Amino acid sequence: MAQRGHLKNEHSRMNTLLDDLRLFRSEQIGAATFYELVKLFGSAKEAIKHVPDLAKQGGRKKPIKLASKAVVEKELEQVEAMGGAIISCHGDAYPKLLSSLKDSPPILTILGDKKLLTKRAVGIVGSRSSSLPYTQFASKLANDLGHAGVVTISGMAKGIDSAVHKASLQYGTIAVLAGGIDHIYPKENTDLYHEITQHGLVVSEHPLGTVARAEFFPRRNRIISGLAQGVVVVEATPKSGSLHTANYA
Repeated sequence: MAQRGHLKNEHSRMNTLLDDLRLFRSEQIGAATFYELVKLFGSAKEAIKHVPDLAKQGGRKKPIKLASKAVVEKELEQVEAMGGAIISCHGDAYPKLLSSLKDSPPILTILGDKKLLTKRAVGIVGSRSSSLPYTQFASKLANDLGHAGVVTISGMAKGIDSAVHKASLQYGTIAVLAGGIDHIYPKENTDLYHEITQHGLVVSEHPLGTVARAEFFPRRNRIISGLAQGVVVVEATPKSGSLHTANYA
C-alpha cells in the first residue's frame, strides 16, 4: 500500500515537472509570465490549456506555440542521459533561497553534485582580465571559504571566476552558465568545466544546446546572487557584469 502511494506521488511530481517545463519552454513565456500564468490558473497544467485563448484575446494574430509534451520529455531524457537533472520551482530540490527572487528561473538544469544546492554558499565574481594580486586574493578567499564549509558560486568566466572555481573544487563549487549545461564558454575552460561537473555543480536555466549570448549574462548573474547568502566582488569596472550581480544581491 505504501509502495503504491509512493509511486502515485512520484508520478504526480513527474507530471508537475513536465507541465512546468512545457510552459516555460513555450514561445513568449519568460519567468515573469510563467509565474503570472500559474498564479492566475493555479498550475502550469491549467495555464497551458488557456494560453492560446489568452493570446487571441490579447489581439495576437498568430497563436503562441506551446512546447509539446514529446519535446520536453526528450529534453528530460537527454539531460538524464548526461547524468544531469531538471528541477522546477514546484519541486522539493529547488533552492529555497533562489525562490525568493521575484523573477527566479522556473526551471533549472543541473549537472554534478546537487547536494551543493542545500549548503551555505557565497558568490565571488570579478573581472575577466584580472590582475595577479586580485586573482590571488580571490583564490585565497575561495579556498578559505571552502575550508570553512561554504560553497562558492561563480560564472565560469575567465579571470576571477576561474580562479574561484579552481581554488574551491575540493570543497564544492557551483558554476552558473549563460548557455545550456552542454555549452562550454569560454572554450579555454573546457578542462575546468569537466572538473566542476565531477566535483562540483553546473547550473543553467536554458535548455540543452543553448549558446551563451550577451543578453544571457545579466540573467545568469541574478542566479548567482539568488543562490548565494552573500556576494563578494573582486576587481570590477564601473559598468561590469560583476556589479550587476552585486545589484541583484
